[in-house]
This record gives sequence, C-alpha cells and structure tokens, in this order.
Amino acid sequence: MVLAAGLLSAQPAWLAGGWVDGLLVAAVAVVAQAVLSLQQKLASDRERASLMALSAVLVLLVPHAWAQLLALLLGGIVGLLALTTPDHEPLQSNRLVVPLSRSAGMGFLGLLLLLLLALPWLSDADRPLVMQQLSAFLRTGSLVFGGGHVVMPLLEHSLVPQGWIGLDQFLVGYGAAQAVPGPMFSFAAFLGFDLQDGLHGLAGALMALTALFL
Repeated sequence: MVLAAGLLSAQPAWLAGGWVDGLLVAAVAVVAQAVLSLQQKLASDRERASLMALSAVLVLLVPHAWAQLLALLLGGIVGLLALTTPDHEPLQSNRLVVPLSRSAGMGFLGLLLLLLLALPWLSDADRPLVMQQLSAFLRTGSLVFGGGHVVMPLLEHSLVPQGWIGLDQFLVGYGAAQAVPGPMFSFAAFLGFDLQDGLHGLAGALMALTALFL
C-alpha cells in the first residue's frame, strides 16, 4: 500500500488511467459479496433481514452518530423481545487462547478508554494538523463494528471533507486495498503516505496505520 501511494504521488496522471476504473469495479463486487455474506450469517430469516433493512434506513436518513447508537439499541431491544434464538451448529469445544494476563488486558482496556476520552481534545481545531489527522484514524479504529469494510465510510467522512485527500485518490486507495492480502486496515498506510499539509511519507504511513490498529 505504501508503494502504491508512492507511485501515485510521483505519477499523479496515473489516477486517470483505465486500471483505476477496474479497481473500483472490483471493489464494488467485493463489498457486495461481503454484505451478502454478512446477511446470510447474521440475518438469514425474514424477521432479521427486515430489522437489518430498517436499521439501514434509519442510519441513512439521519446521518449522525447518535442515530447509529439508536439503531444498535433498538435492534438489541427488538431482538431480545421479539426474536427467537436461531438454531446453529454446535460450537467447537476448542477455546481461543489469548496469551495475555488479566492485568495486561485491563491495561489495554484502560488505554482504550483513555484514548476515547482524549479524542475530542485531540481532534480540536487548535491542535496541530498531524494530531488532528491521527485522531481521525484513532476514532475510526475505535468505532469499527461489522468488519473491515466499515473502515471506508468512516475514514472518508473524516478525511475527504477536510480537504486532506481527494475523493478520487481515496477511492483508488480503497480499490488497491482490495487487491492485496491482509486486513482492510492496511488502507491507512496508503492514506497516511500523502495527506495534505500533515502526515506524509513512510513515517506518516506508519503513524496512520499504528493509530488505526491502536
């Protein structure tokens, strides 16, 4: 992803190439497949599919963070009161082993809470631009629920309207992220390489990637 960002930064005319359209078409197919896969796993019956569609309508019609929380809350209440537990195959008896002590886990939880509480201060307009940009990656990583593809709209909302990166370049990076193995979070390395007036180069890519994972 860093190599792709570096090549596009050195050859901006490549953004107008036909290969970019191919990446974007492929990205649409990948996202559609991911949505279908999630629907089959999590909303396989008519009742859950209807609840999913109503939640999507609420979030799309009311573009505010509290609407997303409201959709989660209402969905949980409806599911608890009106939906029956679906029959699933028995879970495997093998437990997931995490090589961390309880004290280390509590330390990471405390770090997460500290970062969440610090986000309004970090993203304030009076803070240095690099700090504001890193807070956008921190915020996105903290709010991702449902898979890596949720990263895209959250990052787009945080970076493109601010003028830190163009929409075309953003979409090219997203298409490139579909073409490489690994988690969608690698998209942050592409973005951090060449944000306007802030994060830049290999150091910017590493800082953006670290902030998103953190």
